[in-house]
Amino acid sequence: MNSNGIISFRDEEPLPPEDFLSNRLRVLTVDDDHVFQRSTSFALTGIKILGRDIELIQAYSFSEAYDLLAQDNDIAIALIDVVMETEDAGLRLVKAIRESIGNSEVRLILVTGQPGTAPVHTVMQLLDINDYWTKSELTKERLQTILTTNTRSFSQVKEIAQAKESLESIVTASRTLYAAHDLKTLANQLMEEVSRIFNINNDGLVYAEFDTSFHPTNRPDLIIGTTSKFITFINQPLQHIKPEKIRYRIEKCLSQKKSYYEKSFICLYLPKTLAGSDYVCYMESSRQLSSTEKKLLQVFSMNICGCLNNVALISRLDRLAYEDEFLGLPNKNTLLKSLNQIIQSDCRDEYQLIIIDIDNFSSINTVMGINQGDALLRFIAHRLRHCTHEEILVARIKDDIFALLGSEKLISIDSVKQLFKRLNHYEDTVNTINFSSVTFPLFLPATSAQSILTQTSIALKSAKNKGINQHVIYQPEDDSNTVYRFQLLRALQQAIERKEIFIALQPQICLKTGAISGVEALARWTLSDGTRVSPAEFIPLAETTGLISQLGKQIIEQSCAAARDLSAIGYSTLKVGINLSILQFERDDVVSYLLSSIKKHAILPQQIEVEVTESLAMQNFSSIYEHFQTLRDLKIRIAIDDFGTGFSSLACLSQLPADRLKIDKSFIDRLTFDKRSHAVVKTIVELGERFNMQTIAEGVETLEQLNTLKTMQCHEVQGYFHSKPMTLKQLIKWLKKNHPIQHH
Repeated sequence: MNSNGIISFRDEEPLPPEDFLSNRLRVLTVDDDHVFQRSTSFALTGIKILGRDIELIQAYSFSEAYDLLAQDNDIAIALIDVVMETEDAGLRLVKAIRESIGNSEVRLILVTGQPGTAPVHTVMQLLDINDYWTKSELTKERLQTILTTNTRSFSQVKEIAQAKESLESIVTASRTLYAAHDLKTLANQLMEEVSRIFNINNDGLVYAEFDTSFHPTNRPDLIIGTTSKFITFINQPLQHIKPEKIRYRIEKCLSQKKSYYEKSFICLYLPKTLAGSDYVCYMESSRQLSSTEKKLLQVFSMNICGCLNNVALISRLDRLAYEDEFLGLPNKNTLLKSLNQIIQSDCRDEYQLIIIDIDNFSSINTVMGINQGDALLRFIAHRLRHCTHEEILVARIKDDIFALLGSEKLISIDSVKQLFKRLNHYEDTVNTINFSSVTFPLFLPATSAQSILTQTSIALKSAKNKGINQHVIYQPEDDSNTVYRFQLLRALQQAIERKEIFIALQPQICLKTGAISGVEALARWTLSDGTRVSPAEFIPLAETTGLISQLGKQIIEQSCAAARDLSAIGYSTLKVGINLSILQFERDDVVSYLLSSIKKHAILPQQIEVEVTESLAMQNFSSIYEHFQTLRDLKIRIAIDDFGTGFSSLACLSQLPADRLKIDKSFIDRLTFDKRSHAVVKTIVELGERFNMQTIAEGVETLEQLNTLKTMQCHEVQGYFHSKPMTLKQLIKWLKKNHPIQHH
């Protein structure tokens, strides 16, 4: 109404072009009255509803209309006569459309020439219809109004249905994307899902602007995924993209930090703040997305960002877990993986493994200094990697021990000797570099990569005991440690029978409060002559011979008893960590034995934490998952030990019912001076936060390490900085001195 009191009406706004709406509005009239059908057809001839032509479809009976609607779900509006072949044919048709066919979207308008047959109030209450008119009321103008109102209603209903379907697809797609193990796979799956959900062309690429400290290639930008049309640009920088208009669109998307949806393309911006790096998904399109689809794509983008961030973190962790953090060479994990692949292949006889150890390297460190020793290691690693055939795997096992794995035609100990001769004038400071080695031909019987490394390590130690420059080919019958290991096994059997193996308890400290939160039970064995046998020596022996089951039960019993005694003096909230091997889990009674021991000593399940190493948990995921879930249901905590050294995958880690990640000591040792170790620890802490797991660092020995971990917001620490492992009696004395019970 204007100032003169005159009412004016705004023109109808045309509906936005939606994919589910065709250019024509499809209207069905159902009536056995041919005169009414002709008059309706005449009334609708030449008119448009919200800018769309009408496609009129006519049916003359219940069965004819039913068949049409059962086969065609694009009909927007149906005008249905109440009385046709029977007095209630129209009413039965409405019920059949909604219930039997299940079409809740078509707008149903009942019309009748006999108002008394089906009273409007009763029909509107009983049936799912949208309008009800007598035929005498359906003037041309009234008919246009009815169609306009119901067309708009139909559009909204279809839009809601499409949105619901798309949201369900987004949920399904997110599960698929979260299972991706690397960025390339995720990028390609991302394009497939966008194409499927939003019904656009599957031609596109995914571009990433990486932080140079994050990406292994140290490249600031990279095309990480493409469809076949753009396959030549994979792993290329943005500058290589052609045609240039695509590059311009991506650059615009990045510079303005927003997504673009045009008729010929979409440019989906995935921000660094959510995805870890800036990403752009560019896809060609033959149509303009609707406003609803754009909103759904924004929802999908949030899920994608989470997937990208998670996969990037786990990919980074996996990469660091397979790469030596100091020399940049493949590490022991990579060597084990490659060895296992070879020994399971038909061509294993063609390969051999050479292990080399620098003689007197500790003396070189002492004389020249650690910095010069490190520089020498880097130089040796560089020459081994660049002066051997590219098909040879060069890995660092640990310290100054290296491995070369490959075809015997490409590598031999003589070629390595020649290489080392050329190293003997390294910076004019070392006149002679001597090394000892063991060659293990892979035609020799071996069931696993770990057993090969164990055997070669024993042979290498034996060779080095004879002097410098010792080079041997492994012979099974030459295993000089067989007698020793047999004697050690007999002693271990007796020690277990006599219950001579005991636990030492090492405190775990909360970084935020400084309070003790728990202890880890560590197996200790001292021989009658006072010699201490390392757990790294007797635990694998117990596992190999099956003694681990009996030994494990003794450790469980002692740990539960310790929890009971600690609780008795007021430390009932301290958890006791028990290390269990996968072999113990594979025996059905380990969980029940643990529960019976908890009950026997009258402690709470919350006082116990079970620790399993990462590599064993991930390699035996399916078999261990059920046990873990049982323990968690009983409120027994689960910790993944030595995290960062194993073979985690995002899918497994996200599903594993665990409470804590224990960061391996090898990373903590170099935390404060090695950027890669620092990055590993930081990544593990971030993963813990992402998967709602606490993190605890093992082997903390210095204040600098402690402060660095505090800055990273690691939750707990364990190591000599606070205390070495102690007997229960020593621990109780230590607790009373350092963490006394506060009485109020």
